[in-house]
Amino acid sequence: MCHKVVSHVSRIRYFSKKFPQTEKFLLSNNDTSAIPWSEVETAVNLDHAIENIGPSRTTVNAVLNSCINLCAVDHCRSFYDYLKSKNIKLNVNEFYLILLLLSQDVDFKKIDMEFLNEVFENVKPYFFMHNALFEAAAKALFSVPKFWKEMMEINEWEGQDSSLVRYYLGLGAFTMDLPDLGWSLLTEKNYTLKIHFVSTYIKYCLIKVKNGTFTPDLITKFVDFYNKKLKVIPEMNTLNLFCDLVNMLNSNKGGQYIWSVNSTKIGDGGICTCCTSRLPEASISQEDIEVLKKHFLRHIIIDKNVNMRTSQAELDRFSTFLKHTQKYNTVIDGLNIIHNNKNEKQFSALIKYCDRHKKNVLLIARHHFKFTKMYQNIKDKWAVFLTDNISDDDIYVIYSALHGGKGTFFFTSDLLRGYAKKLNNPHLQEKFLIWQFSHQYMLKDCSIIPPKSYEFLPSTIERENENGCKTYFWHLPLSSVESRSVRLLESTNWLCLKAVPIKKPRNRLRKSNTLPSDNG
Repeated sequence: MCHKVVSHVSRIRYFSKKFPQTEKFLLSNNDTSAIPWSEVETAVNLDHAIENIGPSRTTVNAVLNSCINLCAVDHCRSFYDYLKSKNIKLNVNEFYLILLLLSQDVDFKKIDMEFLNEVFENVKPYFFMHNALFEAAAKALFSVPKFWKEMMEINEWEGQDSSLVRYYLGLGAFTMDLPDLGWSLLTEKNYTLKIHFVSTYIKYCLIKVKNGTFTPDLITKFVDFYNKKLKVIPEMNTLNLFCDLVNMLNSNKGGQYIWSVNSTKIGDGGICTCCTSRLPEASISQEDIEVLKKHFLRHIIIDKNVNMRTSQAELDRFSTFLKHTQKYNTVIDGLNIIHNNKNEKQFSALIKYCDRHKKNVLLIARHHFKFTKMYQNIKDKWAVFLTDNISDDDIYVIYSALHGGKGTFFFTSDLLRGYAKKLNNPHLQEKFLIWQFSHQYMLKDCSIIPPKSYEFLPSTIERENENGCKTYFWHLPLSSVESRSVRLLESTNWLCLKAVPIKKPRNRLRKSNTLPSDNG
């Protein structure tokens, strides 16, 4: 029989607010060895009456969802034993809820292995039918060696096509001290990284410190991985995790470096306010831009937007327009800068800026812009291309800026974060972001924010002294929200990690206790 597995996201959000009396019952019974489970029905029935929940919301569901909301693993185990004593068997959906509970930040050392075994054995037969169930098990149990090995075998036998399963199995490989396998699984696809990666990898590094095999290269690999993934910015909690690692490294008597980690800001010119290192300069060649332009035209404009957000006729009109337009070095997103802000004062400041710096401007706007006073102010000095009112003008702004070459910059307050993802190529995604950060002007309250002259990406800097010893500097942008999508242009918090080689004391000549001979 095939059991339907409900999406855990909607289920948790729905039930976590629906059982206040059940949660109150759990909180009032701290001694999990003596919980009067026979009385929980009263609390559940009261919740049903208050919230008008239908009869399908059983006592089991109420208790398990309340345990998830409270992260009450011990209560869940106690309730599970109570159900067994009454010969009440859980169905696959209810075991699924237990997996969701176990996937929270729990200490498996405090959980009875027999309980974990029973949960795993009851869900394992359904892995091949339900990716969601396999994903929940991988997320919950990847750090337990026994289950990780079984799930690795199942993943190979069943030919599962779940990138999330492989992601968590990749994390598990680090807990098994199999870093090569871990990197192999993690680099297969562009995963949306979670905080699990940071905490798991730091634990792996801590093990390496304890057994004396930690090297700075492990941090470089971590930073490079974030640089290549470009999916999320590590959250602020990453700083605390690195503090734990730094404290252990500095307490290691045989260490070769003095370590430090701090929250920092990156100032103008890419200077770290903590270590004064300069981030790598944004480096993109004309050849890189040509490759981006061709790829963008083919795979984003033609394949994904023609007949959806633009038309072939409009694209042909745009191509003809570019061929007959004089050379420009500035592209302005008219809809974003002008229409969205509806601020003539800001537009006037932009005109003055372009005039003062003798910019040759191409303005991309929608057709209705032609009937505004602002259009009359620039129609004789700027080249203007007007799209249909329902078209996606962003694609024309980006392509125009790429078409103009390395010396062409563009104005828009749009972060354009969706377009890098659409490229579906890690190398091109990285090049697109570097091009964007180094060529995009932004406007804020009539102030013009220039492009970044440095790579606004995770980086590693190495400096070698005259003795051949290296000092390492690592920088990571941080987000205040967990798993936040890439918004690097807005990120102001950075992590600065530094490793300085310990100076070895010089051998001093011992003073002789023998008095010099008196030849006199």
